[in-house]
Amino acid sequence: LNDAAKDLLQLLSIDSNNQAAGVLLKTIRAKHNLTKGTPMSQTLDQLREAPSNDDDRIHQFNQLLGLLTNDDQLAMEFGHRGGLQMMLDDGSVKALQVLACASSNHHFVQEFFGPSAQHRLLE
Repeated sequence: LNDAAKDLLQLLSIDSNNQAAGVLLKTIRAKHNLTKGTPMSQTLDQLREAPSNDDDRIHQFNQLLGLLTNDDQLAMEFGHRGGLQMMLDDGSVKALQVLACASSNHHFVQEFFGPSAQHRLLE
């Protein structure tokens, strides 16, 4: 898979507008855990560790919103890293804003927002 990721990076260096290659690269990274150092993974890890009443927690939610707003393809990494479950467990207004932002990616909705997640959201 590293070779495939390298090939996709080379393709993207030639044609940076190739959306299919970008989506595929992000999917490969997310599914095969090659993205431990990405801003998305770091932000989710920091959010997991932040106390529930901490100002840093609000900052992490805002970071997620910024990441997802600037690149809706990051929604897939967000989903693969357990972001949906984390937001559903949190249930705050900020968490719902992050979910709304991630849900602008139809692939995220198709893959992660099954009936059980929909039911939890309506509770």
